[in-house]
Amino acid sequence: MFRLGPPRKYVSVHAWHPISPRIIGYVEADSIDKIRLMPGRKYYMNRQSDFDSVGDFHRKFNLATSDTIELHLMDPDTFLYRYDFLLEELHELLKAYRARDIAGVADALADLVYVALGTAHLSGIPFDEVFAEVQRANMTKERAKGAGDGRSKRGHSLDVVKPEGWKAPDIAGVLAEHVRTRREAQLAAQPAGPGGIGPEVEAWPNGQSLS
Repeated sequence: MFRLGPPRKYVSVHAWHPISPRIIGYVEADSIDKIRLMPGRKYYMNRQSDFDSVGDFHRKFNLATSDTIELHLMDPDTFLYRYDFLLEELHELLKAYRARDIAGVADALADLVYVALGTAHLSGIPFDEVFAEVQRANMTKERAKGAGDGRSKRGHSLDVVKPEGWKAPDIAGVLAEHVRTRREAQLAAQPAGPGGIGPEVEAWPNGQSLS
């Protein structure tokens, strides 16, 4: 009898600060003891990501979570509901800024992240794995040399740009690996057929492609 293994988990590593701890990276939960940190500094691990926290919220209200549903595109009604929800929070952010309300800005940003992570759950997206891949790619970018830097699409000195040879995040690869490992675990958890082989499973749910 095989049991369904737990999904891959990532935890954030924080540099300790009495007021504002700084996230310095993400590691797989089972690799925490293998990472090297700078001696003489305090660190701690957040063993539950924000994505997991939003998952707890979804479970409380009987909403889907990424560990219980297949990767898929939401139906139009659900997508438009979440899209309008995100726009609502963006509007709240603008309204708070115009009112010079820093607490309102902070609240709107938190709500925006919350809704975005919830939308990922409803799509079955393994967000922590996706974020780790985006983080890898982003950390290899460069600061723009100024507003006139031709590489800046936004024409701003605060922009961060892609250097020559920059490697984009392989999101399709991350999702493909997620689907593969999830299906393998599901097959392992099922009794084998008469020939000793489990049921045939398509590589992608609902005939979708990420290419």
